[in-house]
Amino acid sequence: MYRRVLILILIILTFGLVFPQEDLEDLSLKELLDVNVVSPTQKALRINRAPSVIRVITAEQIQINGYRSVGEAIMSIPGIYTYFDGVNYIVNVRGITGGMRGNNRIIKVMINNQPVSFSYNGGNFLGPELIPIETIQRIEVVLGPGSTLYGADPFLGIINIITKTGDDFDGGNVSLALGTENSNDMSFGGNCAIGQKLQHFEYMASVSGFGLNRTGLKIPETSIQYVGGQSENDVAHPYSFFTKLSYAPQNVGIFTLDGSFQYLDSYDEFADWGILTHNNRISLNNYFARMMYEKNFAGNLYATAGLSFLGGGPNGNDELDYGSDVFTVHRDMGFMNIDFKGQIEYSPSEKISVAAGTNVLSQNFNVGNLWYIFNRDFGDNSTGDSVTLQSAIGDTVFLNMGIYTQAIYIPSEKLNFTQGLIFSHNSTYGDFYNIRFGTVYNFTDQAHCKLLFGTSFSPPAPEQLFARPMFSGDAVGNPNLVPEESKNFDLEITPSNTEDFGASFDMFYNSITNKIGYVYRDGMFSVENLNPVDVMGGEAMLRWNFKNLTTQWSVSYQYTKIPDNSDEDSLFDYSYVPSEIFEYPTLMSYSSFSYMIPQIKIGFSFEQRYIGERSASQSNIALNGGEKYNLPAYQILNLNLFTKRLKMFSFGKTKFSLSIRNLTNEVYIEPGHNGIDIPGIKRTLYFQVSHNF
Repeated sequence: MYRRVLILILIILTFGLVFPQEDLEDLSLKELLDVNVVSPTQKALRINRAPSVIRVITAEQIQINGYRSVGEAIMSIPGIYTYFDGVNYIVNVRGITGGMRGNNRIIKVMINNQPVSFSYNGGNFLGPELIPIETIQRIEVVLGPGSTLYGADPFLGIINIITKTGDDFDGGNVSLALGTENSNDMSFGGNCAIGQKLQHFEYMASVSGFGLNRTGLKIPETSIQYVGGQSENDVAHPYSFFTKLSYAPQNVGIFTLDGSFQYLDSYDEFADWGILTHNNRISLNNYFARMMYEKNFAGNLYATAGLSFLGGGPNGNDELDYGSDVFTVHRDMGFMNIDFKGQIEYSPSEKISVAAGTNVLSQNFNVGNLWYIFNRDFGDNSTGDSVTLQSAIGDTVFLNMGIYTQAIYIPSEKLNFTQGLIFSHNSTYGDFYNIRFGTVYNFTDQAHCKLLFGTSFSPPAPEQLFARPMFSGDAVGNPNLVPEESKNFDLEITPSNTEDFGASFDMFYNSITNKIGYVYRDGMFSVENLNPVDVMGGEAMLRWNFKNLTTQWSVSYQYTKIPDNSDEDSLFDYSYVPSEIFEYPTLMSYSSFSYMIPQIKIGFSFEQRYIGERSASQSNIALNGGEKYNLPAYQILNLNLFTKRLKMFSFGKTKFSLSIRNLTNEVYIEPGHNGIDIPGIKRTLYFQVSHNF
């Protein structure tokens, strides 16, 4: 089948080359060096002046490398270890992981500075359900805490997705993709977007949907109890929608209305509560709608205000199966957030900028029950009956309020200072203060040094506080949890950042206290605040560009100091397994090579990603008799062939791509929990055609 698809693609590409062609309208490397980022300060700054360790992935890089989701794209970022757990992409930052049911809580994901987390568990979607990939202008990834501007939750990093505008589309785009994922069954996807800029009005809207089949993933040999099993009916149907409307009458300001809908629907064959039961189906919706106003007064006073509504919960298809032959479980929970944010920025001169703002967030959670749906007649219950064995907690409201200030001082062209302070009040956990200091020194226009310090906090999610056990030994919510806190030091040195060559080196130190995690001890899971953990390490990046050739290489190293608590008691014979075990590689590397052949208008990119050894999870080590074992290192190779936009029809332009992930079909393992490790994704192949009109 692969051979047939490849022959078809080559025929289409060859046919396309006989038509008159025009160059792709992409962001050049020089423009990338000058791009203004907004995530570190909420003020547009060039990367070399931004007081954060920040990495940017552009729309051009997404196209060149054939990424189909944000989760795939950020795998190229040094200092971030990302893998797919069978349902979602899991992000781990600089030695710290979310652990069991972590759901990407350790980062804050935003769309145009709007948080989009699934607040009930604090999780973040990163697959195709997050946002249509064609909508993304760039992805800004900030490593380090961000509480001084964004309040709670940007614990160890921020992923901010900046979308395209109506002017970027200036018409419409339709994309269709066809391929395979781990099986002989076809997978498919599509994206449709429209947008335009008129005199004072601008609009854009984009929708995407996929039908994915990953059936046939085999259980790794490290999962002793499940060796020989493989996934069945392992399908997913993620959908996403994003829209944005702007109205900018002269001298009045800019009014913006935007919104997003995320629909995650995926079978979960490797769920820690029900492994290979073939019925676990994670089906959730998540959405936001926001109204914003911004205006520049007299050139040196800038004000913004926004009101947003966020909500989400399970869909009717959501179903959990922990292995009972009598019933499955349906979750009754959800949330509705109302978030107001306002900021005023004053710049009395080109050297000084002062901002002050407030953020008020009201979170209403429906902490419902687990409903047991009978699959067959049992006792007094008939097939289809539903019962709950617990009393409802009811609605729970959390109020979070923050007042922050930020000052930027630029005494010279070479030097700038940033200082931020936020006071946060949580209706449950009281008051918190977080600070950030940043000093940036520019040796030249192409070389700089950054010295950074910041703190952050993240309160427990309702799921961690009020979780109901699904089966005997499952975790019970812990209302005594306290917020997680972190401190971060960074030193980044960039000796060169020109259009032809770039180099950057970073050293960091993180101190984490009260990290929240699920701990397996004496046959049961519990939710606990873990002991303090210190992490130190470094990252290096090199980039070289020559005419139509671009190469990039990065490497990251981290060391996590885990406290020794071996004197704690255990009821069983095996040695105590410390709860502070993070399944993170000591060494990672990434390299890419892309080249455009101008004569025939075809390009290709080649990626290599190396992930070093990682410890197995705390629960899997405990279930292995307390004997520690590591997951082996692996290397993944990706290839993407693509064309520039081709003038094949009288209207619009067309481009093609062929993306092959895991080119060598490498067999590898990712960390799992409760006795199972996750099989890595096999070779996937996608052919995509995209037409702009």
